[in-house]
Amino acid sequence: MNLLKTILTSTLLFSITICYADSPNQIRNVSSASNSSDKLILQLENSIYYNAFYQSYALTWYSSSNLEVGLQSLNHHLSGIDFQTFEKDSYLTISKSFEDLLFDKIDLSIGTAIGTNFDGNPKQLHMSHYLDLSSNLSDKWNVRMGLLYANHTMVATYNDVINFHIGTTYRNEYTSASIDFYSSDNSLSGIMSSVSFRKVFDNLRPYIGIQASTPYEWSNVSGSIGFTYKLF
Repeated sequence: MNLLKTILTSTLLFSITICYADSPNQIRNVSSASNSSDKLILQLENSIYYNAFYQSYALTWYSSSNLEVGLQSLNHHLSGIDFQTFEKDSYLTISKSFEDLLFDKIDLSIGTAIGTNFDGNPKQLHMSHYLDLSSNLSDKWNVRMGLLYANHTMVATYNDVINFHIGTTYRNEYTSASIDFYSSDNSLSGIMSSVSFRKVFDNLRPYIGIQASTPYEWSNVSGSIGFTYKLF
């Protein structure tokens, strides 16, 4: 009963990951860098953009071999004036990490997301792929860089886009803080940061964050609070 109360309370909070005016929200990845065992993670977010509220969901399976397979359903409009180009856009996500692939120090991660919107603009194929290189500078500090590709229907532009990505994460026993930058000037560009809190609950990890999407104006800055829950 206490867990149910915690989850219901959390869903009423502003849990924003990336709030873009003209593109789908992208649910924030707050998983650990590596997995020692198989696990299934539920993630729920309530987002606010220009006084409109949306709800997003994700269910992701993480394998001990660093394979991740997930389902996401984003931008379910709850209340307020609707500003999203896409609604109820849902994706199948697959990613794989290869540890110590280069020089016994650099990890390689590749991933893809494919789906469509079930409300809003006419249904079209949305697709994105990414490639990241990452390295642990210490047992607490990780840095990463890579490329993100998205087709034009996903970012609501005339052309497909490729963004450069750079980010870093610092972890200690109680918290994990991340900041990531995506280049260019499209709906997947911007800066996002988050802090997740460990050991607050056994299987539930809350997080807070701040996001600034391009163009960099105060109207495009948003805060976040959310949680992930380990089902098993």
